[in-house]
Amino acid sequence: MSPPGTEGLHAAPCSRRFDLSGASPAQRAFEPGDHALTGRSTLPLRVLGVAEGLRWSSSRPGAVRFEEDGGESVTLLAGEPGATLVRLAGGEPGAVDTEAVSALVSVPVFVRVQADASFDAMLDQALGLAGRTREVMTEAKRVLEAIYARANVRFAVRAGLGEELPATLPAGSFIVATMHGRLRDCVTPRSSLLSTEFGGYGEGDSARRLVMAPVHVCPEIFTRHPDTMAALIKSRARVLAEAGGAALYTAILGRALGELLAHEIGHQLLGCDNRGERRTWRCHDRLPGSLMNKAGERSFTDRTGVVIKATQYASFWRDDFPAPGTYEDHGIAAIDRLPPDGQAVLDRILPVAPALAETPPCP
Repeated sequence: MSPPGTEGLHAAPCSRRFDLSGASPAQRAFEPGDHALTGRSTLPLRVLGVAEGLRWSSSRPGAVRFEEDGGESVTLLAGEPGATLVRLAGGEPGAVDTEAVSALVSVPVFVRVQADASFDAMLDQALGLAGRTREVMTEAKRVLEAIYARANVRFAVRAGLGEELPATLPAGSFIVATMHGRLRDCVTPRSSLLSTEFGGYGEGDSARRLVMAPVHVCPEIFTRHPDTMAALIKSRARVLAEAGGAALYTAILGRALGELLAHEIGHQLLGCDNRGERRTWRCHDRLPGSLMNKAGERSFTDRTGVVIKATQYASFWRDDFPAPGTYEDHGIAAIDRLPPDGQAVLDRILPVAPALAETPPCP
């Protein structure tokens, strides 16, 4: 269920007195191309006549706050995420607003990615990545931004990168994603210790979309995947002994961590499929290359973009990796993505261009 007021919105940017059509999709989405973490965006405004008695409002009052900039622009401060209409009216308070205009704005979801006190020790002892937190988190952020490139989601990665959320964000208007060092911190009552289904989870109401409840991930789960990932980690000493192998190993684990975070954040953004014809809620897909497949159905290549070439003796691992010819790195572009129906949802409630379209100029 989408938050009320985030779908079916129609802007009316032109009147005889006001013109909001000059605001670009990037300005109306808080500059997504820059992955901006300011939480601020300025919209140009053209006023015909005296710029007095202007009144700004939002169709969702908690979505934005306004800083007026002398009549030729207005600065928006991000609040509750999702699509909204910002409205400008003129005239005396209480009078009929015959000259009101509006613009469709997409307020980003901000996600703070942080680590608990045991995370660095886990990177060292379980994954062999001591001293490489920055490199791991740089790669993880690249994956997060690539997966959500067509949705208005921003990531402030505190762990390793020292990034912070905008100070102006209201409490409860963002997601906190915590990376844990202890695997048991991601075991929920519905988990099975015999499976790989406890790598992470999201709190809150799974029937709703845009849930700003905490997310938890436990990358130590990578050591238990019964596939290429676990074999790579087990053989890490030999791989890490050479500079090229160490860089590749770090990138692979960083990508897998970014993909894991993206999956759990996806649950908070998309909710579960609870349409009437479903007997039970469906929180996972079964689609090729879908981010929202279950953990055991997202392969090593889906998570990392790396293909380890099979031999006649082994299908998913080879002891001579990463020697030349043993693998192909297709990059972050090959990592799994949002399913089409999930992308369609985010195009409505967290749009960026092209889903957030250009506004034709006022006549």
